[in-house]
Amino acid sequence: MKFFLKICVSLLLVLTVVLVTLLTYRSEKPSNKQFQGVAPPDIPNLLAPVVLAQKEMQTVTIFYFQASQETPEKVILKSIQKQFMKGEDPGEKALFLARSSIRESGFLAKIQTGVEQVFFLQDGTAIVDLERKLPAQLKGSLTSELGLLRSIARTLTINFDSIKRVRFILGGQDAETLAGHISLATMFR
Repeated sequence: MKFFLKICVSLLLVLTVVLVTLLTYRSEKPSNKQFQGVAPPDIPNLLAPVVLAQKEMQTVTIFYFQASQETPEKVILKSIQKQFMKGEDPGEKALFLARSSIRESGFLAKIQTGVEQVFFLQDGTAIVDLERKLPAQLKGSLTSELGLLRSIARTLTINFDSIKRVRFILGGQDAETLAGHISLATMFR
């Protein structure tokens, strides 16, 4: 008898839920008809296109290194033009340029970013803080090392009138060399 009572109570609960759901649906249905095809007057149209102000762009020159086809130990500096938003923070622009220089040299240096920060000194020197792991990621030898440093320096000095020379540090600290070949005490142009 207890089993039969449990089944009846469960069935009664299920029927009550179904009945309440139907009544709620029927009472809501007429109020929904007034909004069919028309957005409610007090709700803004969220699908309207957002018009963003056009940012003025400037052309920047990015230098990168490439090994010579005839003599692989010879580095050839090449350049490309890219667009960058005018008026951006000079530090952000310098970081973009230095990282782009490394990315464009991609087949010799399989590196994600390679540059942590770029600092500007009042005497016209830019200090480029290279990632500590960069030497391990750099392919090649003296040629790729020199090409990487020269391409970053050339990119920065060409795109900033205020930068006359570039000095490199490694992982936030002075280092003797990048990967054992080129002295980082040297200023690059």
